[in-house]
Order: sequence, then C-alpha cells, then structure tokens
Amino acid sequence: MSVEIDIPTVTFVEEIENCTYHPDVLAKTFQLDYTDPEAIEYEYEQDIRLLDSEGRRWKINPEDKNIVVHLIREDGA
Repeated sequence: MSVEIDIPTVTFVEEIENCTYHPDVLAKTFQLDYTDPEAIEYEYEQDIRLLDSEGRRWKINPEDKNIVVHLIREDGA
C-alpha cells in the first residue's frame, strides 16, 4: 500500500527586487585562498524579493544574504 503525501507548492508570479551588492573589486588586492592558490574567496550580498500567486511576498533569509563564492582563473593556469 502506498501513502501519498500532499506537499504544498508555490508559484512565483513577479520579481519585485533582485539586487546584488558587490564590493568594489577593481584596483583592490585580494589574498589567494589558502586551500587553493589558484582561487580567491569573494563575498557579496544578494537580495531577492518575490511575489507568489497568493499575493504573499518572499525574501532571502537574512542569515543567507551574504554569499561566499570562490573565483578561479578562467585560463586554468
């Protein structure tokens, strides 16, 4: 016998805001990542606000706004 679980869904209908706040990276010196000498750890802030089909607004959890990525050399050197 199979039990089916009804999982609610959401449909986004409008992007209210989509902002990325990058620090000024030009003419700035970055330390190479100590675990990968071919990479740089780069942090920026993301803010997304969405509206769903029920009229509810959604946003990124404040704890998740700061995003850290690793930039690697595109030439693979």
